[in-house]
Amino acid sequence: MSKDPRRRARAGGVALLSVATFVAGCASAAPSRPASATSPPLITASASTAPVGTAPATTLHGCAVVPAGIVGATLGEPTAGPRQFNLGQGVTQCVYGTDISRPAVLRFYNDANASVFARLESIARTGPNQHVTNVTFEDEAFFVTSTGKGITVNELVARRASLIILVVSSASLQAEEALGHQIFARV
Repeated sequence: MSKDPRRRARAGGVALLSVATFVAGCASAAPSRPASATSPPLITASASTAPVGTAPATTLHGCAVVPAGIVGATLGEPTAGPRQFNLGQGVTQCVYGTDISRPAVLRFYNDANASVFARLESIARTGPNQHVTNVTFEDEAFFVTSTGKGITVNELVARRASLIILVVSSASLQAEEALGHQIFARV
């Protein structure tokens, strides 16, 4: 491992983002939704534009639900942003941070269900260097601690009804749960 702190910081950022990106494959279990050409904080897909067989109009939650000030104060880390990415299929990702080695990542899985949650948990349990713990939070939730190259990353995945949130940061479970409470209170 390099002794250069800048190189280690970059490696840490890559590790954190790879954990968050790894879970992106789970979005394929979510119902299909037309992609939006823009990235507004709240997007409404009307039933008339939805493909046949999809759910009726639903609000897709985005980064405006949780401003950077709330994320930073709750997780105890300086934050900037957010940068919003619409990943398709009702999934929105928000990246907050001033330090590339320690960004906070929030992901909203809209119109998700218990089977999508179970798939996310299954993927987390098969990951290398990860410890998964079920926690009592909302309808169902689990907490993942991943370690590698001297970096610890925590991840909270929680579901309430048809919304799953994913919080990835280097903050504690308690801080991530507090942020989760704030997110669910705002949606």
